[in-house]
Amino acid sequence: MPKVIDDQYIYQVTIDALLAHGYLGATTRYIAEQAQISEATLFRKYGSKAKLVVAAVSHFGFHLEESDVVYTGDVAADLLDLLMLYERSSKSTGRMFFLLLSELVRYPELVEVIKGTLTSIELVMNLIKRYQAEGVLRPENPFHSLGGLFGPLLLNRILSGVAADVSIPQVDLELLIENFLEGRKIKK
Repeated sequence: MPKVIDDQYIYQVTIDALLAHGYLGATTRYIAEQAQISEATLFRKYGSKAKLVVAAVSHFGFHLEESDVVYTGDVAADLLDLLMLYERSSKSTGRMFFLLLSELVRYPELVEVIKGTLTSIELVMNLIKRYQAEGVLRPENPFHSLGGLFGPLLLNRILSGVAADVSIPQVDLELLIENFLEGRKIKK
């Protein structure tokens, strides 16, 4: 009887290997050894190292569905929900995503890694556009609004991954939303 492959376990081994050794150093041989399966089985199941990495990132990464981006009419609550969702997701995958993003130049086969993220960005920008169209948020490029909203969290995640010996303060999400809206909310 063939061995049952636990995708979630393989994905976790893959993420751990990427974080420890980078894309180049996380060889399929190493991943297979860590997962206690043969390299041939790994290739039969996933096709290539790039496809395995994309599957692992998709499994653990921050990807929004349309149902995750809820419009309630309360801009502060809607944005806070998105930030909390990002925070929960990025605790385990934030470093990995930035590592792979930095390696895209050398390994273009990793472009699939960011496609889910681009879809998520578009969903959040659509929510921002809706509040802009309703006159709740001032008009500006929604991509720039997105940077103002998620920028502190992204910087925090980057610095916590590369400066382990430096104390990085936790971002107060409610204060971040308050300050974000202070600069962008249309006063009536």
